[in-house]
Amino acid sequence: MRSCLWRCSRGIFRRALGPGFAPLEVQFEHLRPAGARAASGFRAPVYYAAPRNALLFPAELLAAKMPGAAAARLPGLLAALRPQLADGGARDFVGQVLGLIRDGFLNGAAQIDQVAQRLGVSRAGLHRRLRQEGVAFSDLTARIRRDLAQDYVGQPGIAFTDIALLLGYSELSAFTRAFTRWTGRSPARYRQACRHAP
Repeated sequence: MRSCLWRCSRGIFRRALGPGFAPLEVQFEHLRPAGARAASGFRAPVYYAAPRNALLFPAELLAAKMPGAAAARLPGLLAALRPQLADGGARDFVGQVLGLIRDGFLNGAAQIDQVAQRLGVSRAGLHRRLRQEGVAFSDLTARIRRDLAQDYVGQPGIAFTDIALLLGYSELSAFTRAFTRWTGRSPARYRQACRHAP
């Protein structure tokens, strides 16, 4: 994840701003791997367990022009994107709830009352709106918990006890049972398989 994020930013930012570009700060959603050293390749402070993956940079850099940009192609691009944007309303709400649950696991605020408050609706209102979309809050929470578990377990160096606590389990054994039920493998076997995957 780190190398992909950095390669993408280097490819875009450095093309527009030159090889000396460095972000102000780098943020990763995942926990800091055990024994990880400072990520000197970024030439910026690096923070883990952040709400999202992000590169922070001064806002004035957004005014920089991309060399070789073709402004004449913009109307065609907008026309192609408009239909996709038009029918995304329902998915956007569910996606927003999923994002808040995901963020909540990282900052300890993944309960329905906390998510409803951040959306500016009541608990009942959130339940009602999700029911209209054909989903339940508990199902969304379970999906995010499972996705985060697989992401974190697949990363070597992150202790299983840390993952269990982050995802709301009071004991490692409860997390291990749940993870084995989801994937058919214990966390240790799953991590081992990830190491050997091509």
